[in-house]
Amino acid sequence: MKTALLIILTVLVTVAKADDLESMTWLLKTQVMPNTQIDSVSYSTIKGIYSVRAGNNQFYFHPETWTLIFGEMLNMREGRIVSEHQLQQDVKAELAEASLSALIINPAAQGMEVVEFMSLNCPYCGKYHNYITQQQDIKRIVFFVDDGNPISHKKINHVLCSQQPELDMSAIYAGKKMDYSTCESAEKRRLSQAMFARQNGVMATPLVVFGDTRVEGFQPQTIEKIIKSQKEAL
Repeated sequence: MKTALLIILTVLVTVAKADDLESMTWLLKTQVMPNTQIDSVSYSTIKGIYSVRAGNNQFYFHPETWTLIFGEMLNMREGRIVSEHQLQQDVKAELAEASLSALIINPAAQGMEVVEFMSLNCPYCGKYHNYITQQQDIKRIVFFVDDGNPISHKKINHVLCSQQPELDMSAIYAGKKMDYSTCESAEKRRLSQAMFARQNGVMATPLVVFGDTRVEGFQPQTIEKIIKSQKEAL
């Protein structure tokens, strides 16, 4: 059993109280950690302690003592790492919210889904896309990673506005010339997707997540095994 590690940093500033998530978020962003990009604040499973996400970093805050808690917390009764469980819960909650801006392919697919971080300029993303399009019974939740290229922006906006996004992705990966279109919601969705990718520390594409299994790069044999295993478990 892994030993729980707690590094306690007491923040020496004026004491204040926050009794809800909105004021707690404000407190952390403006008073406690003004130089840190805080992405989300939520209630932890321990009363009086809040869970904080900053990029791919997870830590905790106890407002009564103005204490930041870094590391792992172990529940001795249940024999599980509280911080690991909390991170999984936070990621699920963030994914549910972020999915509102995501591109959903095969929305009617039941049982199995994959979260994808993709670039429309990435050759291996194209290979992965060609592979996964053969799996029409898998729901795809796609987030496009922004590389800052204006042409990439046009490609992403075009796919987000398309009535046939899967086919247009295939055409773009194949290098076919096309006139890129856009729509009212495209820019906001593109920026939201890029932010979600940054929050989750996505540095390279493709990056795909099947349940709790994360696969970096296009690894067809690994992905095939995961799909087979998860389908058998349904």
